[in-house]
Amino acid sequence: MDFILSLIDALAGDGNCDTQADLHRKFNELTGLNVFYRSWANQAKKDALPTLILWLWVQCLEIFSRKVMAFDEDSPFSEFEHILIQDGSSQAVYDALKEAFPGRFSTVSPAAVELHTTMDLLTNNLVRVQLTEDTRSERDCLPPLPTSMAYILMLMDAGYFERNSLPLLMTGRVFICKAPQSINPTILSAVREDGKNLNRYKEKTEGCTVWLPQRPVPRPGCRMAGFKAWPFRLVVRWMTKKKKWVFVVTNLNRWSSP
Repeated sequence: MDFILSLIDALAGDGNCDTQADLHRKFNELTGLNVFYRSWANQAKKDALPTLILWLWVQCLEIFSRKVMAFDEDSPFSEFEHILIQDGSSQAVYDALKEAFPGRFSTVSPAAVELHTTMDLLTNNLVRVQLTEDTRSERDCLPPLPTSMAYILMLMDAGYFERNSLPLLMTGRVFICKAPQSINPTILSAVREDGKNLNRYKEKTEGCTVWLPQRPVPRPGCRMAGFKAWPFRLVVRWMTKKKKWVFVVTNLNRWSSP
């Protein structure tokens, strides 16, 4: 236990631990012992140590997790016990690691990693963390999801969108996913924010940017999009600051979605 506590103290402390020798020094400081480096290293290199540390970390996440966000009963979010958000963040690493961790932008960063995280917004806590090479598809790093997600809402960035696999993956699950403007859906029906039907958009199949106004309008609309055999809602919003349309695909109906 002293060994584990010294690792936690060293890695979560003042940031001055860069080498194994620093970890060894922290262990001796915490315990008041004078353990030789070789004896300490024999424990540190055991195969079971990473598994033990990961298990302890997961236990800490569960024990110290507290619900920090709540919604009124009339809120569309109140039906969910968990609201999970999934995203990835890239970081360049030493070029010498390019064989193990190839980067997407090989000229600028030949070696890079991507940290994929799943966070529960209601508890403001991490649920899952995965570190991969930067070239791996974000869709491959979605966390294992339960068969039924009736009380779980999954939020995903555009990197997880794929018009053929996403509907199949999320069948029976509640999700909101940002989508690129190139999705080119077939419009089954179009409804404006105030509830007015926009029949002139029905059965449109051109790219969305063709039939959307090229300037902001007072009431950007909500569109119903069909992806082959799976009909979903395509919510379209004009972002004034960025001066562009933002597309969000969801299987929430118009009355229950935020």
